[in-house]
Amino acid sequence: MRLATSRFLGHNRNFSLNAFALKSSNEGVNGGDAAYGVSAEYPNDLVAIALRWRDIQRNFRPALGFVSRSNVRFIETRFEYNPRPKHFLNVRQMSHEFFLTHYTRLDTGQVESWRLQTAPINWQFNSGDRVEFNYAPQFERLFAPFEIATGVFLPPGDYRFTRWRAEAFSASKRPVEVRATWWFGGYWSGRAQELDLTLNYKVAPRLQGSFVLQQTFARLPQGNFVARVFTARVNYSLTPFITFSNLVQYDNDSRNLGWQSRFRWILKPGNDLFVVFNQGWQQEPGGGFHYDTADTKLAAKIQYTFRF
Repeated sequence: MRLATSRFLGHNRNFSLNAFALKSSNEGVNGGDAAYGVSAEYPNDLVAIALRWRDIQRNFRPALGFVSRSNVRFIETRFEYNPRPKHFLNVRQMSHEFFLTHYTRLDTGQVESWRLQTAPINWQFNSGDRVEFNYAPQFERLFAPFEIATGVFLPPGDYRFTRWRAEAFSASKRPVEVRATWWFGGYWSGRAQELDLTLNYKVAPRLQGSFVLQQTFARLPQGNFVARVFTARVNYSLTPFITFSNLVQYDNDSRNLGWQSRFRWILKPGNDLFVVFNQGWQQEPGGGFHYDTADTKLAAKIQYTFRF
């Protein structure tokens, strides 16, 4: 159910009330298989507010989609103040944000986790560039040992730590776009730094390419680890109706290198032909550029729309 208005309290303001209820039906499950919730949202340009509450029972398992957590009560509070200064450092809009998420177990009533994220600085400039700085304390409770990285186990218990983030994005209108994000500070039982670097390159109107590097350097009493993910994309449009998309990705945990190439031909709007090629390689134990072929797949799909 959704009740919404764009004339809240007689002004040009948006406001909505939402409610939902879901129930799954699976063999061998008796009870505890529902999910329901309500929310109130005030999504406006200067001030935006949202309150959300939902319960997801232990045995709720939908046949389609997925559930990120079950047996939890989820509460979220969001507040944003977004002024548009006229003459201040060429800033188009400032966003001052406050987000709080809270998870509680339904069976025991124990707090499972909470996270507070604030953005005292989130400025978008008239040029399209953006800078942001965040303060994000959080709490996590582990009820069983958790393997956060290969061979690094966190024991059950309570973990309180504070993360900080600084990021800068250049405008997407430029032929070369750069995005940089740096998380630092406490991390579970120790400390960690996370670096996300993205480089996008466009040759209008046909060619687009990007390279993404994600790295986590963690130092914990239980052990240190480094996690890396490399992603590269190259997309080419021969015409508005014929496109080639390529994705290559590698991570140092699974040590798997994968390549997906997709061809799409729009015969006419609603009628499409897809051909997808997937190739995987597994890095040899010695590392380096030595890989063994893991799997090869080729798939085709035709989509046809009947109009009547």
